[in-house]
Parts: sequence; structure tokens; C-alpha cells
Amino acid sequence: MRLGLRMIHGLGQDAAARIATARRSHAFADVQELAARARLDAGTLRTLAAGGALATLAGHRRQALWQASGAAPARRAGQCAGR
Repeated sequence: MRLGLRMIHGLGQDAAARIATARRSHAFADVQELAARARLDAGTLRTLAAGGALATLAGHRRQALWQASGAAPARRAGQCAGR
């Protein structure tokens, strides 16, 4: 899985590591669960969608982009992007 994530242009190593760690317990049911368990922001989800990595969860890339846009939790004012 890590090798596949390395092929996604623009995906950071920390996000890839969080995805791999979250995936160890069990598969993701949908994009929302992926976002929550791996603590991914909307930009990272869009990067995954654009790279085709969400196909099994969301279907084709355009549908995956739509789901990625709505899956990330809303950031509160003053919240740091790295948390």
C-alpha cells in the first residue's frame, strides 16, 4: 500500500503514514471514514482523488473529488493545519 501511495504526486509522507496506520485495523468503508480515521484534510483528499486512489471507495475520479470535498471535517478558526 505504501508503494502505491508514493505514486500519488503531492501526497505527503505523514499523510501516507497515517493512512497506512489507520488501514491496519480494517478497511475503510467510505471516503468519510478514511478522512476521519487518517485525520486527512480536504486538500489531501483531493490529491488522493485526483490520483485515482479513492476509486474503490468513491468510484470514478470526478465522483471521488466530489466526495473528497465534503468528507474532511470543517476546520475551526485558529486551528493549525498540522493537527
